[in-house]
Amino acid sequence: MVLAHSLGWDYGGVAPLTRIYRSPLLFIDPLTALLLLVMPRAGLILCSP
Repeated sequence: MVLAHSLGWDYGGVAPLTRIYRSPLLFIDPLTALLLLVMPRAGLILCSP
C-alpha cells in the first residue's frame, strides 16, 4: 500500500489525526509480527500497550 500510494495517502478522506495514527502502523505491525517469530520477548514488548 505504501508503494502504491506513498505516505501521503489520505485513507479515503479520513481526519488528519487518523492518518497520523494509521501510517506508522504500516511499519510497526509487520515488524512486531516478525519479532514475535524471531525474538518473542522483543515482539511482546513492542506489541504490548
